[in-house]
Amino acid sequence: MQSLWGVFASLWRKGNIPVAILMAWLSPPGFTFFRHSAQWWLGWFLFSLVGLPHVRSELADAENGSAAMVLGPV
Repeated sequence: MQSLWGVFASLWRKGNIPVAILMAWLSPPGFTFFRHSAQWWLGWFLFSLVGLPHVRSELADAENGSAAMVLGPV
């Protein structure tokens, strides 16, 4: 889905479509931990803001989940 939005943004702003698709699929390794942590915090914040029940988890759970998503030899 991110590639599709990249293509639409490139067409709208007359950008480079291959670069937009590449950047949607590319994730710098140093940014991955920050991204998963930020997504965990944002989800927790939005759920608590609206008053929806949310699972009480710790940041360590998010770290373990992001470590499990790393592609590598099994």
